[in-house]
Amino acid sequence: MEMAKLRIIHKSFSCFDHLPDILKIEDIANVLRVSKRTVYNWIELGELTAYRFGLGKKGCIRVFKEDFLTFIRSRKEVL
Repeated sequence: MEMAKLRIIHKSFSCFDHLPDILKIEDIANVLRVSKRTVYNWIELGELTAYRFGLGKKGCIRVFKEDFLTFIRSRKEVL
């Protein structure tokens, strides 16, 4: 499955400074203006590193801010 690269205009990532150190899937979807399903696809494809806390349906998936920023850097495209 081919994913379109995110287009980031800013040269710095200071626009992400307000984000918490541990992000929910919904946080990432809102920041990037994509669906939660898209974020889950990135995780399933191994493109975005995520961690499960807890077991089964009672568990939750979280992404460390540094992993999110690494993902953004790897997909940026100069316009």
